[in-house]
Amino acid sequence: MAKYVRPLLIGLILCVSHSRTFSIINGYAAPLEIYKHFEHHYDAGSGAVVCVGSEWHRFPSSFFIPDYVSEVRWIDRGLLPFPFNSTLGGTSAAPPYFNNKNKASPDQFVVAALPYLDRELSPPLHRSFFIPYVWEEKNIFGIYKLLKRHKGQQ
Repeated sequence: MAKYVRPLLIGLILCVSHSRTFSIINGYAAPLEIYKHFEHHYDAGSGAVVCVGSEWHRFPSSFFIPDYVSEVRWIDRGLLPFPFNSTLGGTSAAPPYFNNKNKASPDQFVVAALPYLDRELSPPLHRSFFIPYVWEEKNIFGIYKLLKRHKGQQ
């Protein structure tokens, strides 16, 4: 009897372990995967700034940041930083991409958007273990975005 139970038990453990690993990789990889999109944006030029927003705690390391980026900043859910432009009237002018509520500007384009598992809204069993056809249906996903400023606003 043990001759048959042992392989079944080991097989079950391997399936559950694989299911858990697959769930973690597919559900929470967006913060790491988004940095792969930087390799397609060398047009930003040297001295570019990466603003990680309120996701500073998910910033993996500067290892994922390309050489053309000179600084990584943190900012709280507002406008991405724009460089000072004296041709628009200096500090007394309000350029069209600014607003009085410090809300993100529609002039900041989405470069990449990846699904990210919402831990609080997804059921524990379904978010913890990958079950084919059920995992994506039962879990709730948010969108993890990489934004880029318009060229004309620099």
